[in-house]
Amino acid sequence: MIFGMNFFGVGVNNQDVKVFRANKDSWGEKPGGGNKAVYSHTLENVALMPRTQQRTDGADGFQGRVAVGFSLFVGDEDDIAESDEFELVDVQGRLSRWKVDGSVDTDYSNPFSSFSPGREVQIKKIAGQK
Repeated sequence: MIFGMNFFGVGVNNQDVKVFRANKDSWGEKPGGGNKAVYSHTLENVALMPRTQQRTDGADGFQGRVAVGFSLFVGDEDDIAESDEFELVDVQGRLSRWKVDGSVDTDYSNPFSSFSPGREVQIKKIAGQK
């Protein structure tokens, strides 16, 4: 996995990320209609980079940006589904829960060769989670 080498610069950190997945029955449905996700596996040495957007109050520069989520840079072989949840550790050591924001199919592959260093998965914090 090329992405785990942390060559992205300032603001990027690497950590192991726990993946939680909802149990499903043989029909592909969540049992009881619930959405309880249970621990599935751990992605090791994942590069995380904050995603930001411009604030609405017109502030300029770095102070005019607000964090809206993270980008996870993972290998092509990593098992991630669009319904997965992730547990991250913040800079104060607290655990927080996140979910996929968009598609998990954003891969970086060379169209002229078989070289594929990995995928970028956008995540956002689950409402009500610290």
